[in-house]
Amino acid sequence: MVNAGFSAGIAQRGAAERIAWALSGAPKRKKDLRLTPLAAMAEARKLRDRVTEIMLKGDLRPEDAAVACVYAKSDLSDLSGPPVFIAPEEKTSEELESLRVHMLDTPIGLLVLVIDRQGKVIRGHARPFILDDRSLHLNEKALNACMQILDDYKKKK
Repeated sequence: MVNAGFSAGIAQRGAAERIAWALSGAPKRKKDLRLTPLAAMAEARKLRDRVTEIMLKGDLRPEDAAVACVYAKSDLSDLSGPPVFIAPEEKTSEELESLRVHMLDTPIGLLVLVIDRQGKVIRGHARPFILDDRSLHLNEKALNACMQILDDYKKKK
């Protein structure tokens, strides 16, 4: 028996959009997770591998999903640069370089973005490590910037 709500709603969406909604439904963190840049990169790599596995199970391209690590200045006054995107393949030299660049910065969260090429929709959400207002605001700021860049790129094509 098919759920009528499912048939009317999410069933009419593309596979990538359904995966994006499922990923955004992950349990929310209840306590701060203060990580070093190296530990944050390891968390980002684990999430990237999990997202890649989910995309492959859904017969989608892993490149249509992105995971990024967000860093802020140590006093959480502003972002310390653009988010560091994690490649679908194994560790890359860019990840190691980002560790060098962000060694004195504070990792404040991860971003997950999924592009639905059929519906031309981009869904994204933030997974904060630190739960105070400044950190949450900076995570949203980074997410909005990434979404804007992807949206502008999509419009050019």
